[in-house]
Amino acid sequence: MLAAPLTKQTSLKMIAIAPTSRHAKIAMLALLMIALHLVLKYGFASFEEPSARWSWNELPLLATLIVGGTPLLRELLGKLRQREFGADLLAGISIVTSVLLHEYLAGSIVVLMLSGGEALEAFAVRGASSVLEALAKRMPARTHRKVQEIIADIPLANALRTALPPRSLSDY
Repeated sequence: MLAAPLTKQTSLKMIAIAPTSRHAKIAMLALLMIALHLVLKYGFASFEEPSARWSWNELPLLATLIVGGTPLLRELLGKLRQREFGADLLAGISIVTSVLLHEYLAGSIVVLMLSGGEALEAFAVRGASSVLEALAKRMPARTHRKVQEIIADIPLANALRTALPPRSLSDY
């Protein structure tokens, strides 16, 4: 199959799809680190003692919690100071609890869910904003009004400004 040539329009679509927000980068980091953890844990023979409290294959999860969880927790603390309570606060509490209980995989999954949800929300808002802008560009600038059996073509601003119909065409 041949690839379509890149044009200005297709390159703009690719830019709009490419994740650029901090939350999207955190979500991609969390996903990669969880996958790396699973490969390290189940892909290689484990030479560790079963009673060991910490394992080298948990390093990617710790990196996720430090690099990705810390900014999310700072953001949640800012929302808490502004008295904005929501489900995000519960996610922040679960991240802290998972670290305290040494359940790093659970905390990393919560980081992935929280940052992925924020990234999806930002993507949806960008998409809705562009659609609304396109719709606003298509809005007509003039409208028709019937005045004394005559149909007049008037600016839309004048039609929206006047609630009562004018008595003559000279009122426009």
